[in-house]
Amino acid sequence: MRWWPRLRRKKKDYSFIDPDNFGRYSEAFKSDDQYALWDEALRLFEEGKRFSAYRHFLNYLRNNKGSNIKIEMGPARLRFELIQGSQKLNGEISPQWMTVSAFLAREENYPAPLLMELLEENYHLKFCKYALSGDHALRLVAEGDVRTMSPYKLFHLLKETALTADKKDDLIYSKYGLTNPVAARLHIDRPVNEKNACYTFIKRTFHGVSDFLKEGPLPPNEYPGLVRYMILAAAYKVDFLVCPEAVLMDLLEQCDRLGFTNDPGRQQETTRQLMHLVEEILQLGKDQVFEELYRTEATFSINPVLHSAQIRSIIYSELGTMDWYLEKGHFTAAEAITDFIVGYLLFNFSVPPVCKELLLLYYRIRERAFFRSLGYRDLPFEDPDQMPRLVRQEVRRIVKRHARQFPFVEPEYAALEFSSRYMFYKTYLEMLAEMNFTPK
Repeated sequence: MRWWPRLRRKKKDYSFIDPDNFGRYSEAFKSDDQYALWDEALRLFEEGKRFSAYRHFLNYLRNNKGSNIKIEMGPARLRFELIQGSQKLNGEISPQWMTVSAFLAREENYPAPLLMELLEENYHLKFCKYALSGDHALRLVAEGDVRTMSPYKLFHLLKETALTADKKDDLIYSKYGLTNPVAARLHIDRPVNEKNACYTFIKRTFHGVSDFLKEGPLPPNEYPGLVRYMILAAAYKVDFLVCPEAVLMDLLEQCDRLGFTNDPGRQQETTRQLMHLVEEILQLGKDQVFEELYRTEATFSINPVLHSAQIRSIIYSELGTMDWYLEKGHFTAAEAITDFIVGYLLFNFSVPPVCKELLLLYYRIRERAFFRSLGYRDLPFEDPDQMPRLVRQEVRRIVKRHARQFPFVEPEYAALEFSSRYMFYKTYLEMLAEMNFTPK
């Protein structure tokens, strides 16, 4: 009976790390039931049954938790609430007309620069506009004729209004000192120990980049490409793993925009600006960062969907850059390349859920200390004797978990190399590049 103790030890001794807790929300790749709701909404709208069509459409927009949408049917009226981050959209539909609005602020006197800024933005918005009401409320408003408001058009109207309101509110509050009591009620606070872990991770990540660029063997002025790789890799990693809001999120997005400035004559200036953004991030106080660490519900995403061929192209177009750094023994720089690739995919695109979870596994291996500080009991990937088996085991589990929706994913485990960390990271991404993430 000596096998009995071994059998009992097979009990799972690690935490499930939910990919929904990391990265930016994506409404792509919905379930079969949700796609059926969309098809039914289109059919009902064509038949003139508009209230039923809109009810099916709004149910189609529900996220995995289902708490981002509220619907109330009344006599000849349909009212709904839709949550996007720190904003709530209120909609009312009558037989002839539809109105959607997001409350931003209420002040007796608004700063003139803010009003000019909003007026200019109105020219660029397609479906919604900033508006002031008689009670001094500042709102983002969209409206239209129900007879022409198909589910397709309504989708784009709601998406523009929701994303614009959610993005703009934090910026005008921090820039102009306005307040919105509604936004705070929509925030889901995070535990203090989690905020501490995230704050420590942010500081450690950007201090590491700053120290390497200032004191490392590769001067930033001579290697501007490396500066971009390292800073963007750090920005993408913090965005995905920490999910900050407000000012810190805006600084990370500035890194992304600046990192892709294609002007050869301004390379030195771009390098200087990127390094200045790193210093701005490091100067953020603990209290401010804590205020920007909260969770929210979401309905829409800002990123385009990415499919297998595009994922493969992005990985291989950047991975070759690693070789020179490996040949010269600059291993920290080489690892920044794989960090950049993983982060770039997750920051700028909506990848298939199975791909997202495989990229999360990369971070679980790369940033083990961070996950431990969050309280997760993950597998001992740091053990070189166990790592090959554990990686294959986790990849199999992830692929099996998504097999119903993505049945064509077939990992080539033989491609993985475990002779060093950097070679594992490189071959792991090569394995991902060859996977078929086509949904059924």
